Amino acid sequence: MTATATTGARTRREHGYVVRPVLDLATFGPIEHVASELQARIRRTLYSRGEGTVVLCSPAGEVYALMAGELRTDRFVGEHAEWVVGWYATRPRKPGCGPEVPATTLLVGDLQDHTHALR
Repeated sequence: MTATATTGARTRREHGYVVRPVLDLATFGPIEHVASELQARIRRTLYSRGEGTVVLCSPAGEVYALMAGELRTDRFVGEHAEWVVGWYATRPRKPGCGPEVPATTLLVGDLQDHTHALR
């Protein structure tokens, strides 16, 4: 199955990609390590693709880091809106500045708040 998404002047094709978790909270280690890994992924996506990242966490502890603006991301978020931890590096925090990669302390707090809310 192939779907086409158009954003501005770009056209992208989605080729039936399966969305997979990037890590599991139960096996990855302390939440600070999880936040550090997520921060690195957010930074890579921003600097290599110029896009933000949406982070999701399932009730089972599976963590997803998906590039914002993709059709598969929009679909996955639509199906699992309650799993959304946050959208990162998507909009400038201050006028005239570019998007910022979040500090690990912010990611730790967001993950803790989200996992507490899922209980």
